[in-house]
This record gives sequence, C-alpha cells and structure tokens, in this order.
Amino acid sequence: MGMWSSYFFRLALLVAILPVLIMGGALTWSYSSTATQLRTERVHQINDDIAALVEIYTEKGPDGVVASINNRLKLIPKTRARAHYAFMDKNGNKLAGDLGGAITGNKDYIRFVDWTNEQEAPLIVRSTPLRGGEVLHVGRNDEIRQATLARLRKAFMTMVLITLGLSILAGALASYIFKRRIKAVNETCEQIANGHLDARVAGRQSGDEFGVLSGNVNAMLERIGKLIALRKNITDQVAHELRSPLTRLDACLVKAEAEAKNPQDIENARAEITNCISLLDALLDVSSLEAQG
Repeated sequence: MGMWSSYFFRLALLVAILPVLIMGGALTWSYSSTATQLRTERVHQINDDIAALVEIYTEKGPDGVVASINNRLKLIPKTRARAHYAFMDKNGNKLAGDLGGAITGNKDYIRFVDWTNEQEAPLIVRSTPLRGGEVLHVGRNDEIRQATLARLRKAFMTMVLITLGLSILAGALASYIFKRRIKAVNETCEQIANGHLDARVAGRQSGDEFGVLSGNVNAMLERIGKLIALRKNITDQVAHELRSPLTRLDACLVKAEAEAKNPQDIENARAEITNCISLLDALLDVSSLEAQG
C-alpha cells in the first residue's frame, strides 16, 4: 500500500498540519494587532508631546518652545522611546532640535523617517505647522517597537515549530496505533479467505470503535461457522436418508426384473437410480472435503 493511499497517513498529516494552520492564523492576527498597538502608542506619545509644545508656544512664543525642546533633549527615558525634535522657522531654518535635514515639510502628517543619527533609525515623525509659520517636527524612536516585534516573531516561529513537531509526533503515534489495531482485523480476514475458517481477531476487545469492530467481526465469523456446520449436517442427513431408500428401490427392481416381460424398462430405471446414488456419494465426498478444509 502506498503512503499517500493510506487513510491513516492522511489522517496523521491532517493532525499535524491543522493545528499549525490554526495557530499560525492566531499568531498572525496577534502579531498584526500588537504591531498596530505599539505604533498607536508611539503616535499617542508624539501627539501628547506636540500638544504640550503647542501650549508652550501659545503662552511663551517660539523662545519658549526652543527652551523646552533643549530641556527635553537632555532627558533620556529608561522605559519609553527617546523623543527627537526639529523646530523650524517659516524660512526652513532650524531653531532647535536634533533632527537633521531628512526632516522636511510644512503640513500636518505622520510618517516613518529613516534617520541614521546615533543609530536610532527609523523614526515615527509628526510635522505640525504653527500659526506663526513655524513648523514643529516631533519624532519617536521606532527601534524599540521593531525589536519587540522581532522578538515576537522569533517567539511565534518557535511556537509554530514546537507545535508542528508535537503535532507530527501525535499524528504518527495515532497512525501507528490505528494501523496496528486495524491490521489484526485485516489479517483475520485474509486467513478466512485462505480457508482457515476457525481464525478470529486476536487481542483484548476494548470498548472503543476498534474493539466493537473486532467483536462484530468475531461474532460474524462465529455465525458463519455455525451456518456452515449446519449446512453440512443437513447435507449429510439428506444424502444418507435418500441413499437408503434408493438402494432398497434398486433391490426391488432387481427382483422385478426377473419377472418382468420387458426387462429393458426396468434396466433403464435402475440406471437412473444408480446415477442418483453416484450423485449422493459425490455430495457426501464434497461435504467431507469441506469439513477437512
């Protein structure tokens, strides 16, 4: 039997692949949700930073924003992504901040920016125009988010590989158990086909589906054996019961032949009786061979 034609091999393959597909889908959804949530958190941090700087701009003007940015750049957070700034006047000259020339534009929008300064790339940057024509650029380092997602991808891949390995092991074990138990039924059927009518499915009959199948096969074979024995007994009895009266009838015809005026008719009758007796003898011989086989 070919590997692909085996039902148990296909079942084991399904057992191995299906959990991986389900877990892969769940992990993909989880990864996408986590990536979106981390990016949203960065954007919220940027928006809070911009809101605070705009309020300072409203109260103290550009000088207040410059001072605040300079103070903030001196702070290095331990648990949050580091902030970066660029405060540009209406002519595009930088008034404060550490962001370089890669930061351009005077419209309010959020984008990813590749920035090589201090190896903190890329950044998520939002640019906001102010009422005096200045443009405020606030960015957050996206390296932590990317590192988190990288660790998450590694963890997910490890989980998928472990799940695949365990699924393959479980599928192979299930296939081995199923094939071993069905093999006993198949071997018994082959023995019956080869003439060993007393063969039965070996092993303890458990209460599961295979146990029920084995029990039903044995019960069927027992019933077939009884029917064969019953047919043989009936055949033997009929043959014996018919042979005796036919033999007596032949003796009567022998006696009548001596007194008959037309012996040929009696001779023909005796020939038919002889044929019947020969047929019964052959039937008895067949029954005897079946009993031996």
